[in-house]
Amino acid sequence: IADYNKAIEINPQDADAYYNRGIAKYQLKNYQGAIADWGKAIAINPQHPLAYSNRGIAKENNGDLKGACEDWKKAAELGREDAAKLLEEHCQ
Repeated sequence: IADYNKAIEINPQDADAYYNRGIAKYQLKNYQGAIADWGKAIAINPQHPLAYSNRGIAKENNGDLKGACEDWKKAAELGREDAAKLLEEHCQ
């Protein structure tokens, strides 16, 4: 996380640094932190399907199924088949 913090300090518009820091936070079960980082990655690059897909998973883990479904829908629209499956399995 410290390395990604430094990368973001150097280039605050690096969507991949936020995305990767989100993965690190998610692995530590810091779902809110991961959601925030993936949200920042999406703000920088709205066409980042993995950020939407992963943020949906973190939202589901955090009890926000409605938000998860919205993210999976967007990820599916951007071509993520795994997100389409999650959308089909969990969202009506």
